Amino acid sequence: MKITFVIYGDLETLSGGYVYDRHLLRYLKKCGDEVRVVSLWEGSYGRHMLDNLSGASARALTAGDPDVIVQDELCHPSLALVNHRIRQIGAPPIVSLVHHLLTDEEGPHSARLLYKAMERLYFSGVDGILANTHITLSRVREVSHRDLPSAVAWPGGTLPGPPIPRTQLNDRLQQQRPLHILFVGNLIERKLVHVLLTSVFDLLRRTDVRLTIVGGDELEPRYARRIKRIAKPLVEKGIVTFTGPKRDLELAAMYTDADVLAVPSSYEGFGIVYLEGMAYGLPAIGTAAGGAREIIADNVNGFLVHPHDSSSLSRHLQQLAEDRGLLSRMSHAARDRFDRHPTWTQSMDNARNFLLRMAKP
Repeated sequence: MKITFVIYGDLETLSGGYVYDRHLLRYLKKCGDEVRVVSLWEGSYGRHMLDNLSGASARALTAGDPDVIVQDELCHPSLALVNHRIRQIGAPPIVSLVHHLLTDEEGPHSARLLYKAMERLYFSGVDGILANTHITLSRVREVSHRDLPSAVAWPGGTLPGPPIPRTQLNDRLQQQRPLHILFVGNLIERKLVHVLLTSVFDLLRRTDVRLTIVGGDELEPRYARRIKRIAKPLVEKGIVTFTGPKRDLELAAMYTDADVLAVPSSYEGFGIVYLEGMAYGLPAIGTAAGGAREIIADNVNGFLVHPHDSSSLSRHLQQLAEDRGLLSRMSHAARDRFDRHPTWTQSMDNARNFLLRMAKP
């Protein structure tokens, strides 16, 4: 199978969506498929819409006579009209790989109306949907008003190191120490790091906690600077630590040393980080908006909070800080949830079988 795979920017970008893309590409190549990556330039939404006026994208997508074109859906502003153009000249089937819809992210009402119109136009020019969760697929159907051929292939368990052994997890749970909260993700507004910090400030009036923030600050530098200004008093007291981005065994050590993972995003298409933390026995506190509900069972292996609800976030963290029996039960439930989750190989095999069905004969 010859595949053209379309993304924005650098495939090595540290985010859950690019992790998924990398795993899919590696699996396709392992199966003997010929994959050509087309990396579109990164820029503003408005500039990307202008890409539709150029013939360069159409030529790049159809070069090499692929059997199927797979597009990361976040490229939709650059491709909304391009797809219609190349279909008129006999393009191969186009499959949209959807991690989450831009329509579902927070932002000004006018911007969200534009995103919704553009995403609907984009979906009118594709032939199939490969979604990372059932919730994401449902949202695509609602926005597109189409019931396209589709498949759901969950992200697998991405791990920077071996999962925590049960004996080591039990040893950690026996330690008498302040609750160690971990945040892992880029310092961008969608992750609502400021809401987490508000919760920690509130929590410190009643109990002692520590917060480690792991993630890069390059994507939204203005927001990252704001976060560091807010956290400065707690950094000076040794309560909050910023580590920058971490990978592999360094990141595994961060997970192993923590007690709970808190990433209260405004929206997550899936939230690979929640599953990743569960491999290390970390109950996850995540957003009730989006696909995280397919990982986090509320009050079982973590808690679901509504975006911007710092009071609920603070209350749940206090529960775990003060009730170590609850922390223990949730930690083991989190580890169990990871063990039940499909592997990357199983999920990517499901994705490839769908692409084989969609590819031109």
